Amino acid sequence: MIYRILVLAFLTGLVTSQNFGGPSFGNNFIPCGFVCTRNAAFTTMIDGVNSRATCSDSNGDIASRCNSCCQSYALWGGLTTMSASGFPSSDGRTCVCCVNNNQCRGK
Repeated sequence: MIYRILVLAFLTGLVTSQNFGGPSFGNNFIPCGFVCTRNAAFTTMIDGVNSRATCSDSNGDIASRCNSCCQSYALWGGLTTMSASGFPSSDGRTCVCCVNNNQCRGK
């Protein structure tokens, strides 16, 4: 019985660290300057649960949601929607988000 509880606790910790760990959780960090990434992700409340949204999530139509996801990524980082744009990559399976973060110049 105790073995099952320990395994469950370990797996819960592992899943939590994968979903919410990393440098971008909690500090809304988007690198300075004009950057493009296939790994744009942000945390938000979805149905009252703190969740991680990824713009290159394979569970959906990348072409129809890529640009709006990248704009949400910019909002999450404290920028305007005008600071970001997204397009499907040439393989059609990932979303490329390009963001112009000019708010950290001179700092």
